[in-house]
Amino acid sequence: MFRVLSLFCLLGFSQQINAQCCSAGNPASTSGSGGMDKNYFSVSSSFIHSYSDTYFDGNTPYEGSDWFSRLENSKFDFGLLTFSYSLTDKLSVAAEFGYSISKSLDFKYIDNSRNARGLGDAAVDLKYQIAHFKKQKTTVFASVKTTLPIGVFDKVDQGVVLPIDIQPSSGSFRLNTSLSVFKRFYGSKLSLNSYISSEFSQRIQTDRTDYKYGNLYTFVLGLSHRTSKKINTGLGLNYTHREKAVNIAEIVK
Repeated sequence: MFRVLSLFCLLGFSQQINAQCCSAGNPASTSGSGGMDKNYFSVSSSFIHSYSDTYFDGNTPYEGSDWFSRLENSKFDFGLLTFSYSLTDKLSVAAEFGYSISKSLDFKYIDNSRNARGLGDAAVDLKYQIAHFKKQKTTVFASVKTTLPIGVFDKVDQGVVLPIDIQPSSGSFRLNTSLSVFKRFYGSKLSLNSYISSEFSQRIQTDRTDYKYGNLYTFVLGLSHRTSKKINTGLGLNYTHREKAVNIAEIVK
């Protein structure tokens, strides 16, 4: 289980945050084309670099004597490509494809690491404008996103099945439902947006794996300023909570 509370700014600054570990497959995203005109098509790409060097037992650094105590760090480089299209003024569809450029675990005391790369997950996201309040300049969207584990899973490195955390694909069908609210202010260059979502995963049952990801809940609150015709700057609050996973009928602590 992990909880993440972070602040981010478009202009950029760094802040250390603590989390239990990452998950296989594509990192969470808010793809979609809400608010675009009918027949509008867009393509976007993103790159994510992650580095983790401490495992936690609750809120305390883990000091056990098992496999986790020998872990030096975990890191990955990931690319995401998203296509969005507005079918009508209210309904849009987006498709995303992820690729793990590299994922690795490095161990203490020994010159050894576990590595993986390959195609991640694909996802289809339907977003619908359920309300628009013209006087209040407020729009509300609902979306349903389905993730398909089309990439590499149960990958083996040096004769050992890699841990779930660094498998390129999640190996699980997932369903994500979300609600987004966008609001502009009269006579101001400021706008406010909020996003709340819940993700549920199917149990993974293969010859090598019996695993169920914990449910994932996300809340985002952001403030944006139209600094110029071509530049928007923003400040946001992001809260993420994932329930404990289950591995071979046992809760992962």
